[in-house]
Amino acid sequence: MKLYYLSIIILVICLLSSCHKTNEADTSIIPVKTKENGWIFIDSKGETVLKPEQHIYEATFFYEGCSRVEIADETSLTLPRPTTFIDKKGEFITNKKYKYASIFNEGIAWVVEENGYPTAINAKGETLFSLKTCEKAGIFTEGLAPVCFAEDGIQTWGYVNDKGKTVIPPAFLNCSGFFGNLAPAVKDEASGWGYIDKKGEFTIQPQFSEANCFDNNGLAVVAIGDSNKKYGIIDRKGKYVVSPQYDLIKPD
Repeated sequence: MKLYYLSIIILVICLLSSCHKTNEADTSIIPVKTKENGWIFIDSKGETVLKPEQHIYEATFFYEGCSRVEIADETSLTLPRPTTFIDKKGEFITNKKYKYASIFNEGIAWVVEENGYPTAINAKGETLFSLKTCEKAGIFTEGLAPVCFAEDGIQTWGYVNDKGKTVIPPAFLNCSGFFGNLAPAVKDEASGWGYIDKKGEFTIQPQFSEANCFDNNGLAVVAIGDSNKKYGIIDRKGKYVVSPQYDLIKPD
């Protein structure tokens, strides 16, 4: 399963690509781009409801009351368009400017300041904790976030809680977020992907070449095979409800 994460080497924060079970965007306020004023926000009738005083170069929908925006910073030679957050009044939640930032989920967003480390903040812009030895981090789901550490050039993944404490030690080549108390994870490429519980133990044994998060109906899209992958759907017990026979199944 292809995942995208925050990294202090590549320094990119993204959502997990195949496990977007985040909180819902507030679609009552819609970010739109204009030629004259950059990004502004309108309602479902097309009326302008928010026009930030500062020019906005990029903007997301509001998640948990905050929109991630890209602004101009003429004082910086190395970070001319930093990322930050505004609330529904168009006010910045913090004076800090970031090189990268995620959206908010479960009250927490990941940010990276210039030459900094993955740091968790709340919707007030307050620092909750930093992971100085962490290279990559995924968004929080069910109180846990997948994080990656590197030692002697070897990357391993584990999970931290919302206090920054490691609750599942880094022992995986890759892993994703928890949904329904199960998360896709892989320990070695030969065995493939399986699903772990919050103790870090496999409840569905590794066997898949791809594994997506479970949905609200308790179903997950998986694939077997390498060069000629076939996709199917399993339940929370690991049993196929749709046998792996299709060239592609795209989860929501």
